[in-house]
Amino acid sequence: MSSMHHFKTPEEMPQEEIRLTGARALLTNEPLGIYIRQSQIAQAIDHRASRELQSKDFFDHAVKLGWKRDRIQIYDDTGLTAVLGINDRERLLEMYEEIKAGKIKTVMIYMIDRLFRDEFLTEATRFGETCARNGVMLLTYYGQLFDMRNDIDYGNFIMECRWAYHSYKNGILRRMNDLRAIVGKRGEYDGRPLAWGFMRNPQVSWQIQVYEPHAQVVRERLYPRFIELDFNQSKFAREFDGVDLFPPIPAHMAKWFHTPKKPEPNGWYRLNRFGLLGVLCNPMYIGWWGYLGNWKKDNQPAILDEDTFWTVFYQVSPVDIDGKPLSRVKRYEQTKTVECPVLLRHLLFGEEPGQHVVAYPNRKGEGEDIQSWGYKVFDTPAPHTRKLLANVQSAVIDRAVVERLLALLHNEKALEDYHTRMQQTMAKIEKRKEQMQEDLASVEKGLKGALRIMADGDTDEEAYNEAKRTRKELLARKQRLEAELQTEHPVKKVAQATASPLRYRDLLIKIREKWDSGIFSIADKRQLLAEFLDHVTIRKLSSHFYRLRIFWFITEEPEELLLWYPGGDCQRWTDEENERLKACYPDKERLMEALPTRTWASILRRAWELGLRETRPRLTRAQYMALEDLLTAQDREVMIYYSVSPGDVPRGKPVSLLWEQEA
Repeated sequence: MSSMHHFKTPEEMPQEEIRLTGARALLTNEPLGIYIRQSQIAQAIDHRASRELQSKDFFDHAVKLGWKRDRIQIYDDTGLTAVLGINDRERLLEMYEEIKAGKIKTVMIYMIDRLFRDEFLTEATRFGETCARNGVMLLTYYGQLFDMRNDIDYGNFIMECRWAYHSYKNGILRRMNDLRAIVGKRGEYDGRPLAWGFMRNPQVSWQIQVYEPHAQVVRERLYPRFIELDFNQSKFAREFDGVDLFPPIPAHMAKWFHTPKKPEPNGWYRLNRFGLLGVLCNPMYIGWWGYLGNWKKDNQPAILDEDTFWTVFYQVSPVDIDGKPLSRVKRYEQTKTVECPVLLRHLLFGEEPGQHVVAYPNRKGEGEDIQSWGYKVFDTPAPHTRKLLANVQSAVIDRAVVERLLALLHNEKALEDYHTRMQQTMAKIEKRKEQMQEDLASVEKGLKGALRIMADGDTDEEAYNEAKRTRKELLARKQRLEAELQTEHPVKKVAQATASPLRYRDLLIKIREKWDSGIFSIADKRQLLAEFLDHVTIRKLSSHFYRLRIFWFITEEPEELLLWYPGGDCQRWTDEENERLKACYPDKERLMEALPTRTWASILRRAWELGLRETRPRLTRAQYMALEDLLTAQDREVMIYYSVSPGDVPRGKPVSLLWEQEA
């Protein structure tokens, strides 16, 4: 048999007596020495398949080949590296002395690198010459035979030792993966992280058992709660994300666990959204064990009943148990998409640090069409603890800022400043487009290369999947680049709408005329606003007055607008306000002083709701109500501070007043 190194699959491993050609057959009547070695004690546990092949399986294999059990001796040097010499390995030295004494005539090893990884081959030569002088044969588990008396076999042995030194890293890693496959297919622990609720059996380390403190969390907390939430993944993730779920593992048991993540400083284990959803679709919980698509049922104790598991599995997993994509009905079907029309979505901020502004749609009822859009100002971005500070229609704020922008386009200084910046911007845009064209050409080459790999019939599965993933990423990048290349600057749209070429200064003047003509999309208007202003801040001064500060790029100080908002920001009545109303009613003066954020009209309405008056107040539109009834005590204080007269604030129309503080 050839002595060239050859890997075989587990199915190709020798099962019957080896038939050898050459001068000698196996010396089954002479003593046999089996040499075992793993570099670290931990490898004997983590790579148990390798150890079994070098011990128990070796022994049984030798018996099949014809050796009697009493003629087989095992020499185990686990914990020692093959770089060490013969004299530095106790059991190898013992076997070496037995060979010299003529007591061992055949040596069986897993592979040659179990003996030596000797850079200069001094130890390998010493061992080989001793075997040759004593007529010893060397046999590997994969069927290689080296008769050391034969010059060719001796030379092949030395070559194998040289190969063992130079190909250690790749060879060992490949071999460990092959051996893990053997163990994994048998349903035994193969070194992978175990699902939460499982651990290795301390008595039989390759077996898997349930760890009840963690299993209880899975069985009684996670799965039932997911079902209670009507399989809503977002609610489930928000409830458990970052929460202490699995209790600390006792130190004396830690070596029997291989958890998917490390514990927190307090010893508990927390999961993020993806970890939580992974728990909900792991077949280990019903006793299944999988390896590369092969499933072994009833492999370990089950934590869940199958009805519960499969009910949850098909609500979470994107694929079935065989890896085929699942098509499920969408939880929420979006019938149409409405573009958000607000213009200051990324430019409007609260006046105080930490305040957060969001744009929201206003629907008359759940599921109905959007009536309008608005801005809400909160004291903090945190959704669970934030407090609402202000609520105003977005069209009112947007229009106030746009009016100031269009007025600014009359300013000669603003036009000259923008003319200079526009030239610089256009130069950057052209340079960016050149770069995008180069990127697009590179993407096209990458797509062709990926298609060639996928079309090649000799491509292995790993390379095919990598090419498929790369192609998907490149296609997405191509779409982004093409969309960006097609994007046109708003000012160029104005230039196309004019009969003759215009300078930027003249184009800006045209923007005033074309703003509401329909040639500008919402994105165009947002871009134009962003090119003139840095940001806008908003502050609620009273129920009907807001302060806007517009920070233009061309002005050193911000413009300050006082916005009259006749619709008002109606807050819910608090218990404290209700008590004040009951205590002061019907004294108007006392009521207005005790409830500074309420108008007289709203006070009368609330008094009727509380049963303090019999006559229901007439609900009249704001534009027909007396101004006196539309103002709160805070509103009057704001009007005095900003010198606003009643004639400046019409009853039913929002008005923005430019306020310049006196020097």
